[in-house]
Amino acid sequence: MSQFKKIEERTLEDFHGQGYLYEHSTTGAKLIHIACDDDNKSFMVSFRTLPESNNGIAHILEHSVLCGSKKFPVKEPFVDLLRSSVNTFLNAMTFSDKTVYPVASRNLRDLENLMDVYLDAVFHPLLHEDELILKQEGWHYEIHDDELSVNGVVYNEMRGALSSPDMALGNEADKIFYPGSQYGFNSGGDPAAILDLDQDEFVAFHKRNYHPSNAIFLLYGDMPIEPMLERIDAALAGFERLEDLPQLRLSPNPETPIRFRMPFAPGQEETGGNPALLCYRANPRSDEEATLALPILAYALCGPDSAPLKHAIMETGYVEDMSLSYRNFLNPCNLLFNFYGVLPQDEELLFEKIYTALEEICKTGFSQKLLDAIFSKISFSIREADNGGMPRGLVHGISAIGDLHDGLSPFTAFELSKQLEQVRELCNSDYLVELTRRYILDNQAYIYATIEADGQYYAKREAAERERLDAIYTQMTEADKAEIEQICEGLKQRRETPDAPEAAASIPHLELSDLPEAPEILDLEHDGESRVFLEGLCSGIWYQDFNFIVNDIEDRFALAVLTEVLGRLSSDRRNRHEIDLDTMIDFGRFNSSINVRNGQTYFQIETSFLVEKVDDALALLREILLDSQYTDHHEYVLPFTQLYAQYQMMALNNGHRIAIDEVQSSCGEDEALLRELSGIPFFDGIDEIIETNDYAQIAKRVANVAKQVFVSSRLLQNSCGERENKETIYAKLEAFKKSLPTGELNDPLLMPELNSTRSAYMIPSEVQYVALGGHLSNIGLPWSGKLLVLTKLLDRSYLWNEIRVGGGAYGCICWAQRSGQIGFVSYRDPKLKQTLDVFATIPDFIEQIELSDRELLDLKIACLGDYLSQRSDYQKMQLEIQYEQLGFSHEDRIAEWNDIISTSLEDLRAYAPYYRQLIDAQHFTVVGSPEMINRHQELFDSGRMLLSEGSFYMDEMDAVDELDELNE
Repeated sequence: MSQFKKIEERTLEDFHGQGYLYEHSTTGAKLIHIACDDDNKSFMVSFRTLPESNNGIAHILEHSVLCGSKKFPVKEPFVDLLRSSVNTFLNAMTFSDKTVYPVASRNLRDLENLMDVYLDAVFHPLLHEDELILKQEGWHYEIHDDELSVNGVVYNEMRGALSSPDMALGNEADKIFYPGSQYGFNSGGDPAAILDLDQDEFVAFHKRNYHPSNAIFLLYGDMPIEPMLERIDAALAGFERLEDLPQLRLSPNPETPIRFRMPFAPGQEETGGNPALLCYRANPRSDEEATLALPILAYALCGPDSAPLKHAIMETGYVEDMSLSYRNFLNPCNLLFNFYGVLPQDEELLFEKIYTALEEICKTGFSQKLLDAIFSKISFSIREADNGGMPRGLVHGISAIGDLHDGLSPFTAFELSKQLEQVRELCNSDYLVELTRRYILDNQAYIYATIEADGQYYAKREAAERERLDAIYTQMTEADKAEIEQICEGLKQRRETPDAPEAAASIPHLELSDLPEAPEILDLEHDGESRVFLEGLCSGIWYQDFNFIVNDIEDRFALAVLTEVLGRLSSDRRNRHEIDLDTMIDFGRFNSSINVRNGQTYFQIETSFLVEKVDDALALLREILLDSQYTDHHEYVLPFTQLYAQYQMMALNNGHRIAIDEVQSSCGEDEALLRELSGIPFFDGIDEIIETNDYAQIAKRVANVAKQVFVSSRLLQNSCGERENKETIYAKLEAFKKSLPTGELNDPLLMPELNSTRSAYMIPSEVQYVALGGHLSNIGLPWSGKLLVLTKLLDRSYLWNEIRVGGGAYGCICWAQRSGQIGFVSYRDPKLKQTLDVFATIPDFIEQIELSDRELLDLKIACLGDYLSQRSDYQKMQLEIQYEQLGFSHEDRIAEWNDIISTSLEDLRAYAPYYRQLIDAQHFTVVGSPEMINRHQELFDSGRMLLSEGSFYMDEMDAVDELDELNE
C-alpha cells in the first residue's frame, strides 16, 4: 500500500466519474485523481516555481530536467520517449508561478513508462553533476573568427519569442504593474538576463522547488489507481517533508494609473499603428464569484464583433483589431485589453472612447440576447468536449492544479455544468454592469502601455550586444578562451557520442504486442454521389459539412475573400450583429475555408448544431448563403483590417507556417493553389484593398462569386451523428439543398504555376524559420509507410541533434505526407546558412544509418502510435473523407501499416539518393531577419519584406535595397 491517504471525494457528473484528493503522509505531496472511463489517460506533476529575476531559471530547468536522470542516464530521455512512445501528449510547460510536466496515452503500459521517466527526471536529474546541460539548454559562449557570441536553446527561444511586440510589451507591463512579485519577472527569461544564470543558482533552485512537498500530481482516466499510487510513492522514497515552501509574493495595487511607451521594433508612425495594451487589476483568486463572472464580462464586452464595446471601438477606426482577456493565472487577476494598429495621434481618442462607450453600456445594460448567445456557446462546448487536440484530462487538470496551488478546490475545474449554472444565475445584466464599474470604470489600478516605434531598434540592440560581447572578449585571458573552446567541444561530444548501451537499455519500451494488429478503419456510408454519413456518439450534436465544388471559379481572390466574410455580413432580414449572435445561438461551430485535394477544390462550410435546433440552423445558413448583402462594401472594412492584423502576428510568431507553405507551393499543384487562396498572394491582395480603400470593387466580385458557388449542383454533404436522428435530419437537409438555386458546374480551370524557389521573406525578428522541401513525384519516389519511419528518425534524432541541440534553434519539424510533400523546417532558429548546410548533410546521414534492433523497433512503434491518436467521431469522419479524396484506400492503409512493421535498415538507407535529389533541387524558403537574410543574399533568387509599409511590422530598411530587384 502507498502512503497516499484520501482526504476528499467528489462526484463529477460531467465526467461520469469520481474525483479524489490524496495527501502523501511522509512528504505532504498532493495528488488529484479523476476516475472516469476516458481511455486517453493522463499523468502530470507540477511544482510551484516562483522566479526572482528575469534569468529564465524556471524555464531552463523545465528543459534541463529532461536531459537525463539517475535511473535513465541518457542524454535526451524526452526525445527517446518521443521516438518510442504511442503517447497522445508529451510535453512540459513553464507558467508565471508553476511548471508542469504532462503526459497522456491511450495505452496503459505506455503511460506507466512515461510516468517512470518523468518522475525520475524531475526528482533525480543529472543536471546537478553535468554542467553541460545548463550550457546546452540555457546559454554558453562561442568564439568564431575572434568574435564572441552566445548560443543556447532557451536563449534563442526567448530571442524569438520577444520579437513579438505583444509578448515584449506584456512582459514590460507586468514588470511595472507587479513590482516585487513573481509576476513582475519574465518566467521564460529575458535573453540579456539569462546570461547571469550560473550552475550554483541553477542547482539550488532545483533542490528548493523540485521537492515532493512542493509537488501536486494528477492521475486522470480509466486506470487501476493503486498500482499508480505505488509507482509515485516509490519515486518519493528518501524525501522528508519540507515546511519552508515557496510562497507567492503579492504586490499592492498601484495607487494611480501608470502609462508608459516602450521603444521597439521597426515601424512607421506616419502610416501604420502600433500595438498597445490596457490592463486593470481585478480580483484575488480567492474571490469565487468574480472568478466565475469576469470571463463572461470579458467576452460580453469584446468577444464577438457584435459585443458592444468591441463594436463601439472598431467603428471608430482607432484600432485594427482588439481583444479583452481575463487572466486568472495571476494574483490578483487582471483584465487585459490588447489593441492592434493604434496611431499615436489616436491614443487619447481611443482612451476617451473606451470610457464613454463603457458608460453607455452601463446605462443600457447588456442585452439578454447577447448573454443567451454566450451561455449557448458555453453549454455547447461542455457537451462537445472538444479541446483542440489536447487531452481532456490535461486541459482541466492544469486548471485544477493551479487551483490547488492557491488553496482552492481542485474539483471545480471538472464541474463544468455546475459552474455554468452558477454563472447563469450570477451573470445577469445588472451584475455585469456592477463588475464593469468596479474593475474598469472606477478602477484606478491600471496600466496603459504602447510601442514607441523605432526604425533602428534591432540595429541598436545588435550594436549594443556586439559592444558588450566585444568588451567581454577583450578582457578574456587565453585561459578563458580555452575554457570556452573546451565547453563547446564538450557540447559537441555530448551531442555526437551515442548513449552507452546500458544507459539506452534503461529507457522503458513497448512491444508490437502492446499495439493493435491493424489500424482502425471506418466504413463511411455513401448515400448517393453527394452524401456521406458516419454514425457517431455525439451527445445529441449533429456535425454537418457542406462542400461546394469550385474548380471552375475564375475569380479566385474573391472566392478566398468569401471564406473570410461569410457569416459576417448583414442579410436582407438581420443586421450583422444579429447574424453574429444568432450564429452563436444556433450553431456550435460555423467555419468556412477552401480545401484542395488531388486537384479538386472545395469551398467547405463546417457546422455543428443540436439536433433539436436543426430547423433554425438550416434556415440561418440559407439566409447567410443566399441573402447576405454581399454588395454592401462598408461591411468589408472590419473583416479586412482584422484579418491583416492577425496575419501580421502570425508572421512574427509562426513564421514556419509561411515558410512551409511557400516551399510546398513550389513543389505541388494543390499547394500552389492553396497559396494563391490563403497565402502570401492573398494577403498582398488584402493589403492592396486596405491601402486603396477599394472595397466597392471587391464587394461586387464577391457577390458575383457567391451566386456561382452556393448552388445545389455543386453541393456535397458529410454528416456525423446518432443514427436515430439520421432520417429526420436527412429529410431537412434534402429540403435545404432543393431550396438552393440549381446553377451549373463548368470544366475545371488550370492549376496555377508552381511558386518560385530559393525565396526569402524579411520580418522584424532576431530569429529565422528555414524550410526546404520537395514532392515525391519530382524525385521518382513512391509512397510507402517506410518513409514515415525515416521521417521519424530524422525528426527525432538527426535534425533534433544538429538543428536544436547543436544549432540552438528552438525546434525543427520533418514531414512526409501522403499527398507527396516531404521536407524540413527549423523554428526560432538563430542560424540560416548553417541550417541549410545541415539539411544538405541529410543524404549522407541516411546512407550511414546505424540502429540497433531495439532502436528500429521503437521508431516503428512510434509511427504506429500516430494511428492511435484520440479523435472524435466527427474528426474520424473528416479523416476518412480526406483519405478518399487522396485516393488512399483501406487496402493502402493496411499496406502502409505493414510497411512500417517490415522496415529494415537497408530500406532506410535506400532513400539516400532520393533525398540527395531533394536537396539538389533547392526548393527552400527563409522567413527571418533582414540582417541575416542580407548577409546571405547570394543564396536567394527572390526576396522581399513580408508585410506592407503601412503596418507597424514594416520598415524601409536599407536591407531592401541590397536585395536589388528581388520580388516574390
